[in-house]
Order: sequence, then structure tokens, then C-alpha cells
Amino acid sequence: MTLTCPYCKKKFHKGKTNEFGRMSKHIWREHADKQRAKIKRGQRAKAKQLDEELQYTDDMLVQSLINAGIPLSAP
Repeated sequence: MTLTCPYCKKKFHKGKTNEFGRMSKHIWREHADKQRAKIKRGQRAKAKQLDEELQYTDDMLVQSLINAGIPLSAP
């Protein structure tokens, strides 16, 4: 089985050691910046302050409706 580095197209052939491990080691040594960027792309962005404030406002409105005895769901 032959693996190819997605960045530089270097080939890793089956040998005494695991070719997946050799390719992983190669990527982290030679293309660490690209690998970190790939990981960061997959991470979720931090919640913005405006979203938190709007959520707080919505919670206050819902609580005031509940306190007034107004049902939240349609009958």
C-alpha cells in the first residue's frame, strides 16, 4: 500500500514500520503550520458578546410572559 502526502506529494510505501505513522510524523515535521490551520478550521468559533446579550434579552421577555400568565405555545 502506498500513501501520498496531501501537501508535497511525497510517497510512503509499506515497509517495516507503519506507513500511516511515518506520514503523520512527516506532516507534523514538514507541514506543521498547514496541519494546525486544518485543525483550527474545524473548530467552532467562540460565542460573540452580542449573541449572549440577545439571548439574555430573550430570556427576560420569556420570563415576563410566564409571570404575566401568558402561554408561550399556541392553544
